[in-house]
Amino acid sequence: MNKCKVCGGPCEDVGGGKFQCEFCGATFSASDFAPKSSAVRGGRPESTGGSDLGADIFEKNVNGVLELTMSTGRASGYLIGANGYAVTNSHAVALNDGKSCGQCQVKIAGETVSATVVAMGTQDNRMHCTNSDLALIRLSRVPAYATPLKFADYHKVRTGERVFVIGNSLGEGLCITSGIVSDKDRDGQLMYDCPTNPGNSGGPVFNSDGQVIGTHVRGTLNQSGGKAQGMNYAIPSSAVEEFLSRASFRR
Repeated sequence: MNKCKVCGGPCEDVGGGKFQCEFCGATFSASDFAPKSSAVRGGRPESTGGSDLGADIFEKNVNGVLELTMSTGRASGYLIGANGYAVTNSHAVALNDGKSCGQCQVKIAGETVSATVVAMGTQDNRMHCTNSDLALIRLSRVPAYATPLKFADYHKVRTGERVFVIGNSLGEGLCITSGIVSDKDRDGQLMYDCPTNPGNSGGPVFNSDGQVIGTHVRGTLNQSGGKAQGMNYAIPSSAVEEFLSRASFRR
């Protein structure tokens, strides 16, 4: 069975050489599913966007994702400039009263460095998990192999498209999970179904091009108080860029 190139769902033959995804409704021609030869670069097959897409995105971006350690816990973040600036959540670098922790330890590209909190979108615990729950930090130095990440045009994000998350899940080190955009605009935030845990806060959400479309900010609790499945939220990249503009950040 042909699989949708947007969300991975099954595609039904609707006639006339056309196929339509039963899940997200995307349409394709028969040629879209024809086998393609793989180009070889450096002795390794180059991805054609198929089953190795997650591996490509991880390898391309892992050296731009941060593992944060504070006295209050662990979180994630991501590098946005060669000068050491990075993004995370305010609640990831806040004390119990919502005020900045000042400094934290960051692991990136295999090295551990210190980082200073430069700006916070909110210093109020009541504002946590909103689109203001962002912080700009700066690394004391940038490791040699660290790679700044790039933002996508959020207006082009589509509900149902594939997404990937890289983060410091449970504080146990970086890992990648995948899913789809469940709702591009759920009360102003990006809703998606990639598995996440505490420790993913502040980490990047990627599209299939390996560009950042959001910053993970929260999960959802079910009626019994446990973690709801497949209902996670991110601050859209457009809101992150607005925050950076307000913080007078320049790449």
